[in-house]
Amino acid sequence: MLCCVVSLRWRLHFEFMTCKTPLPKLAPPGDNCPDSGAVWQGPASVDVETMVWDLPIKVFATNPMFVSSVSQLRTEANCVL
Repeated sequence: MLCCVVSLRWRLHFEFMTCKTPLPKLAPPGDNCPDSGAVWQGPASVDVETMVWDLPIKVFATNPMFVSSVSQLRTEANCVL
């Protein structure tokens, strides 16, 4: 008999980036007509600070019959034997 143990870990991964210095002002194109060929481009490089946040979460198994009791939305639960 073969027995396997599976373990899962879930997390929410956030990366926040903020500019250290103000972005340079870009001059608007002279003509707002889409046929003028004017193209907006962002700066080639930006000095940023990065903050990383990993939030561990736990996912618990439950009986599907009980899920509708905690939901604010109208739901139905069916049990097929």
